[in-house]
Amino acid sequence: WVGLTGAFGTALGGRVDGPRYSFVGKYDPFKNQTVANAGSLFGVTSGLGQADRADNAVVYITPELAPGLKFLATYTTSLLSEAGSGAIAGQDVETGDTLLYVIAAMYDNGPISLLLDYENLQIKRVAPGGGDLEFDLWVAGASYDFGVAKLSAYYESTEGDDTASKAVSNGDGWLIGLSAPVTSNITLKASYVKANDDRAADSDCSKWGIGGEYAFSKRTTAYATYAKINN
Repeated sequence: WVGLTGAFGTALGGRVDGPRYSFVGKYDPFKNQTVANAGSLFGVTSGLGQADRADNAVVYITPELAPGLKFLATYTTSLLSEAGSGAIAGQDVETGDTLLYVIAAMYDNGPISLLLDYENLQIKRVAPGGGDLEFDLWVAGASYDFGVAKLSAYYESTEGDDTASKAVSNGDGWLIGLSAPVTSNITLKASYVKANDDRAADSDCSKWGIGGEYAFSKRTTAYATYAKINN
């Protein structure tokens, strides 16, 4: 990707991570990494994947319109799931087959972080008959850094706009996370994640995880994590 930043804000174009994946990583204390990550559950229960990337995307982020407040707008015709494999909603989509519109409000000021994000996704239907699949996605996140610990929360909802789309995606999920710096080198983490899939009975799951990091330097960190999933 290539971008420009200045008093006008930030504008970039090219291949970028999808907004949902970036936002859950911001509020997940495990940053969407290790066995305790939240995105893996949300990706399965949403039916749309989570580790998505976008080709030919255009992104604009405003400068601060008030202390800590920025807005983000994104458009692409080529949203790809699972780190760009080309398959989404069970279909092998081609370039230009997945339109995504995104608008988000982001507030980061001192210890407080808030997020509200709306996305509209349209997927060209491979099977004949009917219009394209269409989905509404909502994301909200919040965190507060108390100094001795940082508490975070995240919620997302994905829902198809008609019967065929709901069969692909109809669910929601949330997480609560905690990150505590014990010393300048050691950080302890914990999270609880709940993911709900309304497409079928008994399709929900939950996961809790605990872990720790030891920073040898700014470049080198060792970690240990344990997680358990309940289906």
